[in-house]
Amino acid sequence: MEDPQEIEQFLSGMSFGFLGTTDEAGQPRVTPLNFSYTNGAFYFHGSRMGEKMDHLRHTSTVCFTVADEYAIIPSYYSDPEMACPATAYFKSVSAIGSVIIVDDLEEKAMAMEADAEVTA
Repeated sequence: MEDPQEIEQFLSGMSFGFLGTTDEAGQPRVTPLNFSYTNGAFYFHGSRMGEKMDHLRHTSTVCFTVADEYAIIPSYYSDPEMACPATAYFKSVSAIGSVIIVDDLEEKAMAMEADAEVTA
């Protein structure tokens, strides 16, 4: 279900997610990182060097996932010998889009202030 208000509320309380990128050979990479979500966009703070940035220079198309686990239900609750019934309850949001490097200082400040509100 895609309820924009529920998604906005969930993301406003989270600060950590996983960025999926690919390199020139098509090899995937998932990078855990902090984020802020404001004005309908995800903002990431990080170095402009390294493998993640090499991937982004190759292709700006990414996926990003945020998840929060609420409960783990071990299999022994429903079957003492089989692991199949084990499950977890979680909420997640996944997005696919393009990364744009932000150079505008006012936009950077706005994103970092939004991030400060989540972590405060």
